[in-house]
Amino acid sequence: MKETPERVLDDLGRRVAELRRSAGLTQQQVAETLGMLVGDYQDIERGARNCTVRTLVHVARSLGVPTRMLFEAPNARWPRQPGRPPHAQYVEHPPDKPAAMAVEEKVGRKAGTTPKRTAAKRRGKT
Repeated sequence: MKETPERVLDDLGRRVAELRRSAGLTQQQVAETLGMLVGDYQDIERGARNCTVRTLVHVARSLGVPTRMLFEAPNARWPRQPGRPPHAQYVEHPPDKPAAMAVEEKVGRKAGTTPKRTAAKRRGKT
């Protein structure tokens, strides 16, 4: 297959994702280490971001591998699936509390309910 910039970025992203998973890290953890937004880091793994060499050195360092390992061919090139993988765990609440309680504390109301509008707000007097 012909080497194109898009193919190189795609392979680079797949390889970064493989190395991250083998290190047992989440995208959130790596993004925090790099000091970037998770969405920006996800762009790297998707091959949608044209990174500088400086950024690639930082990515490799955060994964604990030499930078040259990022340029090795990825182990697999199956089609990318949209959305989150089914095996991932997404726990954003303390493990000792149910998710609904964590949401209630965060937003100040019971999970699944909408805030009630007061009569003053309905009349436009806030």
